[in-house]
Amino acid sequence: MTGNQKDYLDTVDERIRARCGVPYRELLSMCPGLVLAPASKTQDIRTALDMAIRDKLNPVRYADIAVKAFRLMEVPEGAGPNDILLTAQKNRHLAAVSEMCRNDDVWMLGTDGSAYRESESADAVFRISADMSSRGGGFILSEAPGHMDLDALLRDSLGRMAFPKEVAFTPVHFGFDLDEPVTAAARIEGERHKDANKALAGASVN
Repeated sequence: MTGNQKDYLDTVDERIRARCGVPYRELLSMCPGLVLAPASKTQDIRTALDMAIRDKLNPVRYADIAVKAFRLMEVPEGAGPNDILLTAQKNRHLAAVSEMCRNDDVWMLGTDGSAYRESESADAVFRISADMSSRGGGFILSEAPGHMDLDALLRDSLGRMAFPKEVAFTPVHFGFDLDEPVTAAARIEGERHKDANKALAGASVN
């Protein structure tokens, strides 16, 4: 990393830490793809910094765009130490969801920071999102019935899927670790397959 890149990143890092309770470098260490680089480019921090410096984008402006683009939660005004820690943890969870999608061919990242995938039977869509409520501290698995071709949905400049906001999801599982909702989705599908097979077996007997 060049000196200009380091100085630029220092400013971005401090700005995001002040707004979101966690340094940008820490989020990058969890998800290297959490950068403002278009999907058509290599999505790493050096590419993003090269483009930002070339385009004369102010580093504070870069940070503010990143906070909005990645749906990072901001520290509430007048927040105490515990509130800052909780906000930081929620933002780490957002980064964890993004990284899962970068390394998984099944789950797809949405513009809202959530992960989506179709059920194997193509009759429902699962969503995993960081719990951004006052409780926080975990991940929520939700489900929406009906078929939807996720590959056909529009993508933003960062390559993220624009999932329709009007689709209603129902929470079906909460977990403190990201593996828990992933496993829960597989378990729910397995149970439905068993029920379907039992129903078929019963119908054939009758």
